[in-house]
Amino acid sequence: MKNQFKAISAMLAACLFWGISFVSIKVVVPMMGPIGLAYYRFVISSVVILIMIKVGKGSIKIDPKDIPKFVLSGFLGIVAYFYFQNTGINLTTASEASIIIASIPIFSLMLETVITKKKLSPLKLILVIISFIGVFIMIGGAQNSSGNTNYKLGYLMMFGAVFSWVFYGITSKPLSEKYTQMTIVFYQGLFGAIILGCLTYFEPTYTITWSPTLIINLLYLAVLCSGITYYFYNYAISHMGVATSNLYLNLIPLIAVVTGSILLKERISMNQLLGGLLVLSAVFMVSWSDGKKDEQTVSKEIKSLS
Repeated sequence: MKNQFKAISAMLAACLFWGISFVSIKVVVPMMGPIGLAYYRFVISSVVILIMIKVGKGSIKIDPKDIPKFVLSGFLGIVAYFYFQNTGINLTTASEASIIIASIPIFSLMLETVITKKKLSPLKLILVIISFIGVFIMIGGAQNSSGNTNYKLGYLMMFGAVFSWVFYGITSKPLSEKYTQMTIVFYQGLFGAIILGCLTYFEPTYTITWSPTLIINLLYLAVLCSGITYYFYNYAISHMGVATSNLYLNLIPLIAVVTGSILLKERISMNQLLGGLLVLSAVFMVSWSDGKKDEQTVSKEIKSLS
């Protein structure tokens, strides 16, 4: 019971930190650019994760043959994803961006269906349709609440982030069968930071003023969101399982919308609210149905052993 309480607390903390991260990105991107922010964020977080691994007496040894896999997944999940996300949040609002990112499980489900050639169940097909209707309503009802004339480009960037993460999940899967999550995150962040460092030369020059606001938000994103929070998430998974833990991730857009409204004074239209609720409801139901399926599988395995 005590470990279960700790696991739930860890998962709630992870959702809180990741939810607020959308606000921090919105604040910092104009100060150092989307590539610059991602670069500094993952240079710092790689050091933090390395320290955490060493303190936990973990190993960072990997098979040299897997380096290309780490580089590819690091490019997709770090470089591409955070370039698109940082740019998209800068052009839209933290609230809208978080809702679009929340649709990742839906697109992952669709890609998995294409790859495995398995038909969607009637329930999941309905949920996919509902999700797309929600996205259509949300984007169609956009009223430039971000104050940026390129807000629709911002939506496009956010969907770029969604697809980057979907393909990142595919490239990371073989690695998860050989290494711990912390080791995977460390090397992906490290290789991602190296690539981002090279790309900073192609980004327009930003005159970075290291103000307290910039430093606090950057450290929040690097140390907490891309470092310590991964430990919380992995701790929760080890005690509650992947399916149950991932249900809590649906809290992230809710936290982002609330904090965006309070801290950034963001407003969301009725159409965007309705569309967002449809997307989140569909995502929750997909996660819940997958969780039930995993529980039934585990139950059958246990019975077969008894």
